[in-house]
Amino acid sequence: MSDRLEDLERRLSQLEAELDDLKRQLPASDDAFLPTDPALRGERRRQRREELRAARQSRREARRTRRLELRSRRARRRVRLRSTREFWGLPLWEIASGPDPELGERYGHAQAILAVGDRADGVIAIGGIARGGVTIGGLSFGVCSLGGIAGGLLAAIGGVALAPLVVGGVAVGGMAVGGVAVGVRAHGPTPVGMHVSYPAKREPTRRERAEKRAEQQD
Repeated sequence: MSDRLEDLERRLSQLEAELDDLKRQLPASDDAFLPTDPALRGERRRQRREELRAARQSRREARRTRRLELRSRRARRRVRLRSTREFWGLPLWEIASGPDPELGERYGHAQAILAVGDRADGVIAIGGIARGGVTIGGLSFGVCSLGGIAGGLLAAIGGVALAPLVVGGVAVGGMAVGGVAVGVRAHGPTPVGMHVSYPAKREPTRRERAEKRAEQQD
């Protein structure tokens, strides 16, 4: 009996030694094998929270650094080109794009006979906001205008357009053509005015007529 008890104790000590070896080989970050002592477990969890917080902070710093780099690159992408020749007191052409901290400009403002820029004023103006004679831009105002929102003294083409002669998604003027047309003479699917007209109905093609006859026979 005593021999068997000694054998069991010896086997138990061997198993405990193997268990200690396994615990030492396991990664310390595995929550399933944290120390059984509540104080040690709490300390380990606090350490992990601090590590995660530090990792998040480093990622935020990296993103902030990238944003600053992009802003500095965009700030360097400024263009200021101008013709030395002038006509009517204006340069023949000018290109102005991007901010210029030295001049205190947030946007490039071009003023010339041919002006191209974030904001453009000229006989021919092309830009985000264009004003002048013939204008092309997101916001376009001139004698003849083309843009997302266009207003013209003579003619305008745009998503929303206002002029005596106008073509647009929403067209308002004397002679208006558009999806929604409002004018003295209005033409479109939804015309409003004194004299209105609608688009002519398209005649079906031979193939469409044949398909229709086949459907009726079925």
